[in-house]
Amino acid sequence: MFAGGFLLLLFCGWALLNSDFTQPEPALFNGKTTLVTRDTIVKKTVVSGKAEPATAPVTTTLTFDSTSEPNRGLVKRIPPKIGDILEEEDLIVAYENGTEMTAASRAQLTDLKFSEHSDPNKPAELVSFTLQGLEKFHVRLLVPEKTSAAVQPGHTVRLTANNREYSGFVSEIDSSSHYEDQGQQSVRTVYVSFNQQPSDIQPGQPFKAEIIITGIARNVLCLPKKALLQDENNVPSVYTISSTGQLQKVAPVFGLSSQSQIEIIEGLTENNLVVLAPAEQLQEGLIDKNE
Repeated sequence: MFAGGFLLLLFCGWALLNSDFTQPEPALFNGKTTLVTRDTIVKKTVVSGKAEPATAPVTTTLTFDSTSEPNRGLVKRIPPKIGDILEEEDLIVAYENGTEMTAASRAQLTDLKFSEHSDPNKPAELVSFTLQGLEKFHVRLLVPEKTSAAVQPGHTVRLTANNREYSGFVSEIDSSSHYEDQGQQSVRTVYVSFNQQPSDIQPGQPFKAEIIITGIARNVLCLPKKALLQDENNVPSVYTISSTGQLQKVAPVFGLSSQSQIEIIEGLTENNLVVLAPAEQLQEGLIDKNE
């Protein structure tokens, strides 16, 4: 009995002695790493809103009779047929005295009227015609006020209608906002013009419109977004590997980001070694096995 207790006491003392003087093996890290490099970051942001039907607000109706143009005489040449599109300076009508009237801007002939005569041998006279201006053919896009702060005149716009895509640009932005959806949302009106006036679009055509905002940062420090680790407050950080091979947690200041890269404004330098796809279990002080 005494011998057994003595042996147990001796064993416990040996275990305690060894626990005091035996150093644990250093924890190792053998994950993938990447370097901080310089590159160009291109970020594209798409701003959407409620697109209203296309409109062409400029309409011109010209009326003629035997006395309205006393110095020119009767119309000698009549306009083209209804539906035709006139480009700037295209001939609209010609008068008997040789003078002509041309289109001041791109327009579409939407109405054409002639006088009626009982004498079939007497040619019909032009009474009036209507030109629907196309130069100001545009789409109104209602953008949420908070989002509209990033929109500027000249930004590229992608327009879609009838499964066809058109290109345009922001031509004007209302200075004040107003409420839509029964007062539920504050929006700002953005006017979108076409880069090339479409010939297959009529006023009232509904559109889907997206504003493309492109940001570019050239020759900046950057690293793959896969190197970021988000904490519980969504604050991004990275793990770097020091010259002695130990992991250090750093919270840099980040800038512009693309789909795969993110700009580093402060906190890291070129060629810093950074852990790629860090796990939440990583800790500072771990030793890189690859060193």
